[in-house]
Amino acid sequence: MNKARNLLLVTHLGVALLGGGCSREGSSTLPPPAAPEKPTLTELKPKVDTLLAAHDTVMIRRGIDDVFALVDRLTEAGRGGEAMHYLGIALKHNAWALDYQLRYAEMLRDQAEIEQATQKARLVLEHAEQDALVVRARELAGEEPLPPIPPLGPVSHNEPALVLVAVGPVDRCVLYPLAERIRAELSVAVLVRDAGVPVPGFKRDPVKRFLAGAREKIRAIFRSDLPTALFLRRRGVALSELNQDEVVVKACRLLSFKTGAADGLAEFDRGMRRLEQAPKQWDIQDLFRSLKTAVQAYRKPNVYFMGVANLDAFAGKGNFIFGTAQNRGHHAMIVYRRFTAKFNDETPSRNRLLERTLKQALSSFGFMLGVQRCSTPTCARAYPNSLREHDAKSAELCAECRAGFEQALGARRAAGE
Repeated sequence: MNKARNLLLVTHLGVALLGGGCSREGSSTLPPPAAPEKPTLTELKPKVDTLLAAHDTVMIRRGIDDVFALVDRLTEAGRGGEAMHYLGIALKHNAWALDYQLRYAEMLRDQAEIEQATQKARLVLEHAEQDALVVRARELAGEEPLPPIPPLGPVSHNEPALVLVAVGPVDRCVLYPLAERIRAELSVAVLVRDAGVPVPGFKRDPVKRFLAGAREKIRAIFRSDLPTALFLRRRGVALSELNQDEVVVKACRLLSFKTGAADGLAEFDRGMRRLEQAPKQWDIQDLFRSLKTAVQAYRKPNVYFMGVANLDAFAGKGNFIFGTAQNRGHHAMIVYRRFTAKFNDETPSRNRLLERTLKQALSSFGFMLGVQRCSTPTCARAYPNSLREHDAKSAELCAECRAGFEQALGARRAAGE
């Protein structure tokens, strides 16, 4: 989800709590939030036909979601030929919609257009960042399926080995190439394993964070805005009950209706649904401890475990973190949700995702080996304050870090660890 849009959304949701706008008493009980309804074929088709008939590329791109929605409704109705027609048009205006590119490839296959279907599938294979697309595309392109992740067992390597451990659902199309790139960069054994690491509950929820702010504003209303406080009390909102999230939501809905009538209420409900769908955040120390416990039985002096998760994480009071590691230890934890195209509203690129994840993996592995923090800004191990700084780095090690890795790994080989 677009982060700027999220910020505007939260700002909008807070407007009702300021007591401004047109005052409406409203009813003592408001209707429950309406479930989002999918537009019907009858509604969508004339709307899309009108949009396409204008031949305005800019307007079509703005309304492209309606065209894709029409494709979905036509497919559900069993009108595959029409769906394929509109899908072909839609992809000319948004070619990066890889899920629809793959669907178009499958339609081509069903019409025995094998060569074109294979070309589309290979396009998806080159760029897709999720197993859900890669698995289907590999099958369509006639390639071998992605290998499963084997369970963790005793590691028999005598020389140092890094084990990438899946934590929760992890994309194999990311994990296996990541292992290959680390192996190529460091000439060290890299294994991919599943240790059944339990994923702890998330600690930060956009809904909870919004409600915490709303709760304080409503409490301020009770202290300083007597007419609005009376409005809320008459409708069953008590100051003593504001510790309950459902009471805060009720107050927000009442104030949204008070300031914007039905439109204001509907906008608040839509905003809450968007917040509910926004990414959650995990405490990286919780993930780290869960990994450490899960691999404890397989610890050896020359084996290093790096958890990899498709999650968003934070540490302490920070907004986010890409990874953490024990300095001169045997455990690390990295997360790659913030590296994905979906998180950043970017065009998909598995190579970019892999490079971003590789840089973090090299940085965390270096800490486990005791390699000093790097001061070269373009080195893969330089500390980034943002994704922009992370992208500005090379995916390769600087000469000093490379020497540090060689010394650390060489010392462990020589010691027989």
